[in-house]
Amino acid sequence: MRAGANDYVMKGNLNRLVPVIQREIREAQIRRESLQCKAELSTQEEELLRMHARHLAMLNKISRSLSEAKDFDSLLKKALDGVVKAMQYSSGVLFLQDEITREFKPVANNGVNPALIDTLNQILSRTAADSVAKNSQIPGGVKHLLDHTLVVDKSKLGLPSNNNSTVISAPIKSAGKLIAMAMLVSSGKKILSREEKQLLNTLGSQAGVAIENALLLQKMSQLSMTDELTKLYNRRHFYKVLEIEIERSNRYKRPLSLAILDIDRFKEYNDKFGHMGGDSVLKSLAAAMTSFLRKIDTSFRYGGDEFAVIMPETDSSKAKDILERVRLKWLHMPKIESFGLENPLGFSAGIAEFPKNAETQNSLLFLADAALYSSKRSGGYKTTLVSEMGDIAPDMLANASLDQILALAATVDAKESYGYRHSIRVADIAEAIGKKVGLTTDELADLRGAALLHDIGKIGISEAILNKSERLTPIEWEIIKQHSVEGAKIVSQIKKISNLAPVIRHHHERYDGTGYPDCLKGEEIPLASRIIGIADAYDTMVIPRPWGKNKSGDETLAELERCSGTQFDPALTKIAKVVLSQYPPSES
Repeated sequence: MRAGANDYVMKGNLNRLVPVIQREIREAQIRRESLQCKAELSTQEEELLRMHARHLAMLNKISRSLSEAKDFDSLLKKALDGVVKAMQYSSGVLFLQDEITREFKPVANNGVNPALIDTLNQILSRTAADSVAKNSQIPGGVKHLLDHTLVVDKSKLGLPSNNNSTVISAPIKSAGKLIAMAMLVSSGKKILSREEKQLLNTLGSQAGVAIENALLLQKMSQLSMTDELTKLYNRRHFYKVLEIEIERSNRYKRPLSLAILDIDRFKEYNDKFGHMGGDSVLKSLAAAMTSFLRKIDTSFRYGGDEFAVIMPETDSSKAKDILERVRLKWLHMPKIESFGLENPLGFSAGIAEFPKNAETQNSLLFLADAALYSSKRSGGYKTTLVSEMGDIAPDMLANASLDQILALAATVDAKESYGYRHSIRVADIAEAIGKKVGLTTDELADLRGAALLHDIGKIGISEAILNKSERLTPIEWEIIKQHSVEGAKIVSQIKKISNLAPVIRHHHERYDGTGYPDCLKGEEIPLASRIIGIADAYDTMVIPRPWGKNKSGDETLAELERCSGTQFDPALTKIAKVVLSQYPPSES
């Protein structure tokens, strides 16, 4: 007993020994099994802890990855890649649910065959949002999406394939609302453990919050660049897009056209039918632009009843054809049944082309606006190219920057078949003569500015007259002679360069007093005007013209000498001949 025996059995009671031994053996087995069970439970707990730590590390890594996404598409890709990697699959696809239509759309792919993506899309398209939430059976599948495992039976979908695919689905939610679905694809079956399902749910919630936040930011960004009434992009976004497209046009050396539109008689219409009627017209034109412009074109509500269209890889002539098509389509769209006006509403437009008409965003916009003004001034219901426009609004000129005015002057050169870069060449020659004469830095700057703008008054003269090969009629000649007066009038309205107006007005005066417009004589003519007169005559003679053959450099210098004292200042002519000997026609 002191040795610890459980039972003491006398020799006379041996028949009691067997049951005692059997009992002891059973109890020993129970103790051994208990110890084994405890060891196994400890191992399982340790493995669960290790798996939990791995999952936490994965979630932390995916969270950092999502927070580092630079844009919405990058976020969607990172969310899908994170789920695929965490679940140790080789491929997957992410479907985003449209907030309004509730339809699913594939937005990110990680190695899934396009045919299978289409199959999964068909399954999701047959699944209403409320039925998914209720965990209902899915046509074409044999398990529920929210149970995570879906066996795709393509034959049930009527698709030409006998191969089934096991898809592990991860509903992605935010605040309990389904916003997306990640599908991880396997060719064989895979049953998820309880822990893996928990991980999948956690991944779905984590990705859901990130996607929902990104969607909210995207909505806010969209609202910040969209006009609430017309749903077109707004003026703020217009400048950003124009800058990008100009940069692209420069890079690939392709034309870009900008159109500014203004609804004709809109104020009259708005006064008669009220703001609701006016709003319906604005929305109607926006709808026409959205429907009938090309996919590469971008339209904007520029302000009030003004709209803008950016047309990449399009010259101004083609852009005009496109706008005329929109005009015709819009005239036949219902606005309000009875306008009560004599004519249906239309629009006026102005088109400027980059880089043909202007080489900066600022100048391009100015010229398109000026062309629009020309359309309105001529009665409206038309589209005017920069090359077709007439006079410019005084208030536009008063507020114009120097580069805008220079762009306006360059359009005159473009109107004349021989005139490309004519004003620049005249400015270069005049400046070289001015340096030889000994003008100061400020005087040289004024001289160059006046030379660049000397023909700006031709802006309202038709190309038919400017490029006429036959002799001009007396009336046409009087129109041409007015360009120096009109040019001076334009420049005088621009405060910062108004001092150049007299130089421009008198650049066609002759030294003997027989010039125009004021028949000034000798040194009555401003010095800068006399210099520009020589530079202009030289470039006119060396460049081919519609009415005659161009002269050689020697012939031109001889002509200048012949006209010295009559057309040109004799002293300046001598200086000019020295300078112009360095300007052969081939380099002019």
